[in-house]
Amino acid sequence: MQSAPSLVQAWREASARSGWTDASEWWTPAVEAVVDALDGAHAVDIVAASALLGRQRAAAGVYLDETRADVQALAELAGFGAVQRASVVDALTLGWVDRTLDDYFVDTCIDPLTELATLPYLMTRLRELYAEADVGGTDLSASHALVVVRAENQPDRIAAETQMITLQLALRVVFSGGETLARVGANLAVSLARRSERGFGPALSVLRSELALAEQAGRLAQTRTWVEALPADCADVPGLLRSLNG
Repeated sequence: MQSAPSLVQAWREASARSGWTDASEWWTPAVEAVVDALDGAHAVDIVAASALLGRQRAAAGVYLDETRADVQALAELAGFGAVQRASVVDALTLGWVDRTLDDYFVDTCIDPLTELATLPYLMTRLRELYAEADVGGTDLSASHALVVVRAENQPDRIAAETQMITLQLALRVVFSGGETLARVGANLAVSLARRSERGFGPALSVLRSELALAEQAGRLAQTRTWVEALPADCADVPGLLRSLNG
């Protein structure tokens, strides 16, 4: 087997060839822990080191598919057998998911995997806005709307969650001024956004460009994006949200 420093370098290069997006963010202390475990000269367990790497990748905002591809590159270099490869990838995945779920009991208004607001929070925010509009004698449907993004269903749960993370990132590029970005279904997200004099044309153009790039990169299935008007009465909102998933 290669020496630890040379294995780290070879691993970095293999990850870059497989599509790692930012070489400057590849190294993390857990990389050294995994290599030390392979070297055998240190009392480091490969499964524990892999789980730590998964946690550190999640904390850095690295996609799960990219994280798994990275360790697969190492498996090829190190000549892992099928059993060792599976144990390392499984530990890495569990570490990534555990880190993502760390804040679950701290902030229940946010879906911990996608960082999108939950449906109950979206309804709470809408009720507040409708109440404010009633007091001011204005029509909320004239000032706000839902920008909706729906992707094709993914039968695999990990792929489905990765897809929703991608939707959140694309929405946040366009709607970064305090709009509520919420998850409304397994493959659907919305932005509760204020209407402007220019309408939603410019925002939709940028959003669709972001989504197209993600589709080309294989992070998204085909998507559909549109603007959904809010009903005049808040009582009709739940029915509207249910219909979006139809």
